[in-house]
Amino acid sequence: MPSLAIRAAMSFYERRLWRPLERLADTPVEAQAVTLRRILSANAATTFGMRHHFAATADFGDIGDIATFRDRVPVQHYDDLRPFIEAQRTGNVPALTAEAPVLYAQTSGTTGTPKYIPVTRTAIRMHREEQALFTYLQYRACPEAFAGKALGVMGAAVEGRLDSGHAVGSVSGHLYEALPGFLQARFVVPPAVSGIADYEVKYLTVLHLALAQRSVTYMGSPNPSTFVRLQRLLNDRRDELLDVLAGSRAPALDRLPADIRTVVAARLRPDPARARTLRAQRELTFASVWPDLRLLTTWTGGSCGVPLTALRQSLPPAARVIAIISSIAASSR
Repeated sequence: MPSLAIRAAMSFYERRLWRPLERLADTPVEAQAVTLRRILSANAATTFGMRHHFAATADFGDIGDIATFRDRVPVQHYDDLRPFIEAQRTGNVPALTAEAPVLYAQTSGTTGTPKYIPVTRTAIRMHREEQALFTYLQYRACPEAFAGKALGVMGAAVEGRLDSGHAVGSVSGHLYEALPGFLQARFVVPPAVSGIADYEVKYLTVLHLALAQRSVTYMGSPNPSTFVRLQRLLNDRRDELLDVLAGSRAPALDRLPADIRTVVAARLRPDPARARTLRAQRELTFASVWPDLRLLTTWTGGSCGVPLTALRQSLPPAARVIAIISSIAASSR
């Protein structure tokens, strides 16, 4: 059964987030119109806002209804927005958003040219509330997934700096670091591990920490390929992983930065009996390692269906898959 603290938090999320959303869903057109007007009003003085006449004038009337907004603001591709993003990033002017971004989420397109997605404090707050709502919906759908430990693999909150000095990172990393203490305590992988640059070392470290947990009931990561790779490493590096679980020193620790090594070493707990049990298995799967696993949250659409199909074969039959809601996924790289 989930802890009293988790049950109390879910009750709070229901009252604070879910019930208001239900009420807004009764009048979706009006709710969307209010949100649109709020965004337009807040950004009317930006270069983008002035170019598209967010503020009503004698020549251009109110843009607040959806039909007028569609007429004045056509669908934008990233390259349409790039000049505004670059002007704001390098010139510190309110070109796209009135609120200055606190970080940029970086992705690469088919051309390989980096895309910098500005993320403001208001956006982070929105994502945080969205994540809390998503957590409540997961809990409502599968409360038993909150009874044990959680294996989450996210991007780093800060991965580097742009030439303008702005931080580059992932929203998922920020959300992970901002989780309430009692929720963060459920996660077997501390936020510091997200900052490991070498992916092989990072994933080995994740497995060292996770294998020591006998009851993982929840797994989550934006991309299902992450868990496919972890599944492969479970068997490719099986002897090393089980030796460490039995009490040997982890070679991967020697390749970690000192601050992260300290955090990880403090969490590693040898369990020789568990190592013997796992060593007797012909193949290590998520089902055999964590039979209590009940929920996986990840992207499920588009090309993610291919790794997800392979991943399902490794899960316990009772495990459910819930898609990560889109706006969080889109900001999580």
